[in-house]
Amino acid sequence: MSLRTISAMHASAVVKVARDKLVTALGDAAVTMPEDLRRHLEELKGKMETMVQVLGDAERRSVEEEEEEVREWLMRLEDAAYGIWDMVDEIQANNKGAPVTAVRCPCLPTATARKGWTTASTMDKAKENIEELLEQHLQIFAFRRDEQSVDDAHTGTECFVDEEECIVGREGEKQEIMADILSAARDSSRGLFVLAICGVAGLGKTTIAKMVFSDTTIIRDYARAWVYVGQEFDLKKIGNCILSQLSNKGEHQDSSDVELIMKRLDVLLGGGKKVLIVLDDLWDKVCSALDGLKRMLGAGKNDSKVIVMVTTRTISYGWDYMYETSPLSVTESMELIYRKCGFASRTEEARRELQEILHKIAIKCMGLPSAIHVIGYTLRSKTREEIISVLNSNIWKDTYGICFVSLCLLSYQCMPPNLRLCFAYCAIFPRGHSILKDDLVHHWTALQLIEPSDRLSTRQVADKYIGMLLGMSFLQHSVLPPSMNW
Repeated sequence: MSLRTISAMHASAVVKVARDKLVTALGDAAVTMPEDLRRHLEELKGKMETMVQVLGDAERRSVEEEEEEVREWLMRLEDAAYGIWDMVDEIQANNKGAPVTAVRCPCLPTATARKGWTTASTMDKAKENIEELLEQHLQIFAFRRDEQSVDDAHTGTECFVDEEECIVGREGEKQEIMADILSAARDSSRGLFVLAICGVAGLGKTTIAKMVFSDTTIIRDYARAWVYVGQEFDLKKIGNCILSQLSNKGEHQDSSDVELIMKRLDVLLGGGKKVLIVLDDLWDKVCSALDGLKRMLGAGKNDSKVIVMVTTRTISYGWDYMYETSPLSVTESMELIYRKCGFASRTEEARRELQEILHKIAIKCMGLPSAIHVIGYTLRSKTREEIISVLNSNIWKDTYGICFVSLCLLSYQCMPPNLRLCFAYCAIFPRGHSILKDDLVHHWTALQLIEPSDRLSTRQVADKYIGMLLGMSFLQHSVLPPSMNW
């Protein structure tokens, strides 16, 4: 999936939000403007309404049919919409007597700040751009109008399911790994013990590790550290991350000296102290660097236990034990998809009609919990006919029977426009980054990415957004304090 495809999908959200801002400004009695400006804005609003009605077909053609010209059209429309967004912000700021600096979502190339332009020149440019794009729609692309409004397309029941309630079929695996760790702990001569949890992406390796990490026995008996590794195996960062979690508050300062880090770890891990370290998302190409970590942790000198998550099972990099994660059974898959899609909340007739359809979808997910989480949440607000459409769609046509990118795109397409923008903003953070929920909401609010609501406060809407992203598995609850990002 190319960045241009994702950017094209992002464009429809920007256009819809810019249209909403324009409508709000025109309907706000507190916003005063010259009559000729209001007339031009009304004309612009009408053109934007036409654009919004064809976004669904344009987005479909850019993604499913991979029409490069349509993607280019959407990205140009996005840039024009940002110009309208900036113009409305300036009009509203002028009414408040305050200077304005245009602020855009910084995660995509179009997100550049501009200031110092006049409303008149921007109005002319905006009208010119929109009219040209509208003419291309009518004369070249002939997009179909959506049968339902873009607002109606995203209505549905939000899901706020507890994370622990959506774990199925992993308790036995957790107990087996716990038994291996505790058995190794009883062998005083063993020293450093490394256990690998192996499995393909989406099989639930991190979930199992979290269950072990959060077990009351582990919490009681072990000092714990969780390190997100990713593609780059940086011993200094890993060592500093471990030290920051095991040291008393305020005692640790990051060091760029590996020898000094090793000495500090030797002090912290010595004296029979029990420590559990989890290395999340260890890429196969850096597994060979694990020997360096063993030396840094003082292999054979302490009672540390290390859990690593890997995808390759055929090559051993010196694990003391390798646990191969199993796919969920069909029965377990059905139980999980029922929980995620709100099956129990549907009518008895609806449950009867959906049972066989969901069974087929569960089989297509091939026992991968991540796939079931994504697809299950997406199905929550869909009708029987829409669920059948998902079952028969091309998202399953991949070498391995399932395409995660297509599943994620399906969820993304079901997001309300403002939620798309909020999710896109999260792209500025590196994978594995932890952030306080309040800080993320503050960022979204400052950038005006949250949809205004007459019924809910900004914070309540933001909480709903976070709940939806958690439900889709696009965000996860962190096991680390937010200050520990690596």
